[in-house]
Amino acid sequence: MMACSECAPYGVSYCPICSPEPQMVECPACGGKGRTYFAFNIERRTTTECTETAYNCLPEDEDVAASLNQNYCKGDIEVCEVCDGEGTVEYEPDYNRYDYDDE
Repeated sequence: MMACSECAPYGVSYCPICSPEPQMVECPACGGKGRTYFAFNIERRTTTECTETAYNCLPEDEDVAASLNQNYCKGDIEVCEVCDGEGTVEYEPDYNRYDYDDE
């Protein structure tokens, strides 16, 4: 373990100065998207998943969509609970990969 002049006198195990940067990997829950965008069909009252680009082109609400003779407006945006919308998580080796509580 390395020690810098800031952490050596205190014997800390993690130093923000000399410790390596955390390794970030793609979030397994959302596949790196971070957010899921939905378009709302104002006639059928249903939602459809769409891309961020398509979502940004949609009218803000039902009234605007109806005045423009469009069937879709912006729906909900779901933020990934695992990565909080970042699309990446810190890599943590699975030390207890075979240690399950199935009993």
